[in-house]
Amino acid sequence: MKTLITYPPSHLTTNPKLRHALVLDWMKVPRILRGEYPKPLPPRKWFTNDAEDQAWVTGACTAAFWVVDTEYTMGKPGTPSSLTLIGGYYPGAPYILQYWWHTSPELDWAWLVYFENISSDTSTVFWNAIADIPVIDAAFAAAGNGGGLHYHAYKRIEDPMLMHALLYSEWRHGLEFVSSTHGQHVKVKHKMAEALAEYHAGDVAETLVCHQVLAKELANDPGSTQVYEEQALRLIPILLNSSHTRGIRVDRHAVCVSIMDYQRLVNEAFTLARVACGYAINLRSETQVKEYLYDIAKFQVQKSGKRKAAGSKSSGQSSDADAINALRMARLSFDADYENQQGLTLDYILERIDQGADMFLEAMALHTYAFATMNTYLYGLCKSVYELVEPDEEARKRKAKKAREELRSRPVTVEDVCERVYPDVSQHTQANGRWSWTDPPMTGVPKSLHHIFIPDPGTAWLIYDYKRMEPTIDAYLCNDVATQEAIEAGKDIYKEGTIETFGRYSDPLKKVFKAVKLSLSYGKDPHNLHKIPNIMNYGLSKEQLTKAAYNYLAAHPGKTQWMARKKRDIKATQVSRTPFGRLRWLMAHTHDMEKEGLNHPMQATATDITNLTIIRICERLPYAYIVNNRFDEVHWSVPVDKVEEARRIVASTVAEPWELGGKQVVFQIDPPNTEVKYAKGEGPRGE
Repeated sequence: MKTLITYPPSHLTTNPKLRHALVLDWMKVPRILRGEYPKPLPPRKWFTNDAEDQAWVTGACTAAFWVVDTEYTMGKPGTPSSLTLIGGYYPGAPYILQYWWHTSPELDWAWLVYFENISSDTSTVFWNAIADIPVIDAAFAAAGNGGGLHYHAYKRIEDPMLMHALLYSEWRHGLEFVSSTHGQHVKVKHKMAEALAEYHAGDVAETLVCHQVLAKELANDPGSTQVYEEQALRLIPILLNSSHTRGIRVDRHAVCVSIMDYQRLVNEAFTLARVACGYAINLRSETQVKEYLYDIAKFQVQKSGKRKAAGSKSSGQSSDADAINALRMARLSFDADYENQQGLTLDYILERIDQGADMFLEAMALHTYAFATMNTYLYGLCKSVYELVEPDEEARKRKAKKAREELRSRPVTVEDVCERVYPDVSQHTQANGRWSWTDPPMTGVPKSLHHIFIPDPGTAWLIYDYKRMEPTIDAYLCNDVATQEAIEAGKDIYKEGTIETFGRYSDPLKKVFKAVKLSLSYGKDPHNLHKIPNIMNYGLSKEQLTKAAYNYLAAHPGKTQWMARKKRDIKATQVSRTPFGRLRWLMAHTHDMEKEGLNHPMQATATDITNLTIIRICERLPYAYIVNNRFDEVHWSVPVDKVEEARRIVASTVAEPWELGGKQVVFQIDPPNTEVKYAKGEGPRGE
């Protein structure tokens, strides 16, 4: 029986972005009926360095490219992963050549010599080069080949995973998914060691096929080709040389102190809640919290998007952070951006209670913030959690949860904390191209914990943050003359916009204006601004918000005209693109398409400019490397004796203009000449 494996069409109702994948699957039907799909895997052969293998190597050296894939055993963070199996294939090759690592010293060395020869003569294709290259490098080093292979030894690196991320930003980019839409061969999933070789051969074969298909698609899209060549490929060595492989030093004592501080916040939250309720309540019990909120205190019901069991007393009710914040905002408004950036303190919570905020809701907010920060970031830096090595992700999560529970049961000592962490970094996971730092999640570290990460001795960090980057991009792309003039005059564009829109200024009105401006930029109807979460808590009526919106649009005709053109283009083409060529293929409902399509030029252009600036700085500062890059903030590590030179070069590079909307635009950073963070005792005054 011939079988087509695909998604149920009903999935499109909840995830319309799968529509194209479904179409591609159904297009396979004629090939399946003709027996052309799926194709069996090419033959494979174990490397023995015989005459056939030597002829294979000769063919690889003259091929347009060859594909390399590895299987490896993960080591603890900061230690090299151990190469297990490596294989290669090229167009027209008679077989996939596979090799079990450490078969014999003679064969190990022969394989390494051939690998280096091929890679220096032809392009090497990896699926996720940033994962495979360090593994191969470590294998070379372990075999006695000097310091390893390193990135510069390759003639050219190609990464079809990055091609797919640029062409199909909305989809997953793992080989398993991409091969289901672009592949040709039967692939097996290995569950036992004896199936590993066949599984590996499937990865090699599918990488070659997907690379060929995606390279053709990329060639037909000059914009995506430009981003791939000028950004994606050039960032690979930069990411390989970042804190991803070098690590980030942790102030172990500061972590222990922070854990105690946040534990005190958790305890204070329980105390406040007990006072508010009149009885001891467990804030970590969803059942107890919802019973108090909706049955005892009679708060307005906040619905959860999660399905609950039928017949549940509180079915659909929510006690998550979003629900608590909605109830808090209804009682006493707050600046969500401020709380997200600065975090919550006991003094801040007590001040809000004095101003009329509900004590129980504030206790819940404090508990959620403190517990999540401690659980996610601080305990995540402890050896028992961070150094867990477990092939099965679910098993790892279970062990990590158990380890966190054990840490909460006792005082955490310096010996519990890692000396260094090695965050994973990728440039393909977000549709706008922003980098993603995970394990630990460096992008989201609250400002209250920035001090726990410190430079290595003899080095310093240069830190800068772009000021008003996305609003500036928006103003010049849309030819918003009024906002351009305010930016060039050094004015606060949000203050000026508030006065322009409402006829007066106040801090609460400024917050309303920012929300209105952003919503309009995303294509929201002026008559629907009252639906912005929590905006009605600022005391303005629906009519006043609508009037304010029309006031703003009337004062910014360039933006109004640009949005109208953009909406027409989005509807007609289902794509949105930055001036640098970065594509977003919009595969969603009409409203989502407009929102994402209007947002893309702002956020993704910011990514393009940040990426290209980083590349320029790396070219001019060969001794510098990236420590962290979160949103519009960038951290560089440089030797202490190079600080002033590096500051000048970084500041001058960032100050170089970019053409947007036919004008030369210079982006400002804060501070203008970069902030410097020294290792303890190594600052100019010994701080």
